[in-house]
Amino acid sequence: MANQRLAQTLPIYKQTYELLLLIVRARKQFSREYRYDLGSHLFESALRCLELIQKANTAIPAPDYLPQFEGEANKSANGLIRLACLFIDEWRNRRTSRRQYLEEFIVEFGTVKMLIGVCKELEQITNSMAAQMAVLTESIGRQATAWKKTAQ
Repeated sequence: MANQRLAQTLPIYKQTYELLLLIVRARKQFSREYRYDLGSHLFESALRCLELIQKANTAIPAPDYLPQFEGEANKSANGLIRLACLFIDEWRNRRTSRRQYLEEFIVEFGTVKMLIGVCKELEQITNSMAAQMAVLTESIGRQATAWKKTAQ
């Protein structure tokens, strides 16, 4: 649970959450023709983005994480080298999964941006709401790209 609370303090999470709230408010004003298909798909994609941020954040190994081994191997230099190699392998596996979550986020976020554009073209979103969403999507996109670069 500690990692989930930590994810909610990230600027990318806060801004994606704010975008989700804007989508919910905008969806209420959609015409019936678009509310349940386009509006629902937009909402679900934004919600999926929040889930992926939490998963990516959870995939980061805690700084105090060390695999626990029992026996004499821990006391020898060979055991310490093996322990270090196992720790590095475990950390790389977790880092890879973080990168995968971030790649999924970027794809899903691209869907959100595309759907916002479609809603704007169909005049389901007001100009002021579209402007607010554009500011948020630009900022979120920059943060996601930077976060992914650190995961490589």
